Amino acid sequence: MQGKNYSLKLISHEVKHIKFDVISNKMPIGEIPFSFTSIMKKKNDDEISIDLVADIHADDYPIALSLDLNGVFYLKNWESLNMNKDIELKLVQILFPYLRAIITNVTALTDTTTITLPIINVLSLLDEQSN
Repeated sequence: MQGKNYSLKLISHEVKHIKFDVISNKMPIGEIPFSFTSIMKKKNDDEISIDLVADIHADDYPIALSLDLNGVFYLKNWESLNMNKDIELKLVQILFPYLRAIITNVTALTDTTTITLPIINVLSLLDEQSN
């Protein structure tokens, strides 16, 4: 990201919505049916809000989970950067580990297998989902 003297800081993050259903207690096999989208909004001159909306769901998968994680970021002088995909990518990269941890913690509290999302290249995942 190019710009003059910009500053980026995560102010807060919170789970706005979570829904978790155990469909069966069988051990999941294969790839986790995971998808997510990001929604970025300007809150004011120096704050940006981003929602990571994640879903784990498939007909043959033993759990269903939907989660909306909101992060609020302080970004001084961000108007010189133009609000674009570069900023969104940075914000998602910062917030995504929190999303992974929440999914792991929620599933660890059940009698199903704990789900730990693999470390993901967020850029390629966003590119994949925009196609």
